[in-house]
Amino acid sequence: MSSILSAASHVLYGTPVKTGSTDMNVVGPGSSTPKPTTPDSGDNVIMATLAEQDKKLNFIMEKLTKLDKIDVIEQKLGEMNMRMENFEGRMAQIEDFVKADREQIAGVSDRVKGLEEKSGSLDRCRTDIARHERMIEHICQRVESIKQDSQEIDERVTDLQCRSMKMNLIFTGLEETRQEDMENKVRGFLYYELGIDKDVQFGNVHRFGRFIRGRPRSVVARFLYQSDLQLVRDNAYKLRGSPYGIRLQFPAAVEENRKHLYPIMREFRDQGNRVKLVRDRLYVNGRRYHPDDDDFGDDFRDARSEIIGPNDEAGSEETAEKVREPMEAETGGVMTAVLAISGTRRIDRHCAF
Repeated sequence: MSSILSAASHVLYGTPVKTGSTDMNVVGPGSSTPKPTTPDSGDNVIMATLAEQDKKLNFIMEKLTKLDKIDVIEQKLGEMNMRMENFEGRMAQIEDFVKADREQIAGVSDRVKGLEEKSGSLDRCRTDIARHERMIEHICQRVESIKQDSQEIDERVTDLQCRSMKMNLIFTGLEETRQEDMENKVRGFLYYELGIDKDVQFGNVHRFGRFIRGRPRSVVARFLYQSDLQLVRDNAYKLRGSPYGIRLQFPAAVEENRKHLYPIMREFRDQGNRVKLVRDRLYVNGRRYHPDDDDFGDDFRDARSEIIGPNDEAGSEETAEKVREPMEAETGGVMTAVLAISGTRRIDRHCAF
């Protein structure tokens, strides 16, 4: 057995085989002499044994090699398992992201759908707005045209009113009594206050305005002849200092414009200019006055803001309460509105303007 192991060691590791005596070769007393063995038969046994051992060792080495490969495979499988776990985790995250993206896409789709609907509504609104803008533009043009027509109509009506009133004079301060004969009262006034001894012909004489106790209403008299009216106006200066007044009758719009022109007219007249007030147009030295005309100066433009009564065109500095009394009188087939000044107003010959 020892020799076999030695031979195997020599074969496996290259160690030289040491031969020596063994108990089997020792001849002792009482022992029989072993049979001699031939070298060839012993070597064959050893070689067979070694071959068998080598075969077994090779088999073992193959198994060990396979085991080593199995360890590597197991290690790689562990790594692959870890990678798979990471991959599965990432896939789960990706699925969550995809799910969230789908939800967002669904929300975006809903928004896009809503925006499309709103876009359609906006398109309809734009169309409606464009149509309404065209309608408004057309209406504005119509309104502007109506304004121009209305202005022309107002100017024509004012002109007709002025024409219908050109033969009218307004008398203020005449005492008011019951059952009075207005024509005779006015004739008496012309005779006693103005010294006119003439049978002046009137078309109509009456009081107008709202009755106020203690304050006589104004009287409007329509003359039939221009000569009679001019005669009364020429003698109106005799009323200076008296509680009476005489003035031409104008429509309310014209009278309002004249009210703003009175102080300007006084300024020009005090400077020695020739002034004339025709209806609501002021002429200075033969040229019509316009507030925005720089040639007339700022002083007269500022004076336009003063409010002085109509009778102040006569140069009176008296201050008395001015009362606007509406009147509707049918003269010459035209309904007119008259602005009258009641109270203790006086007028002089300058009222010819």
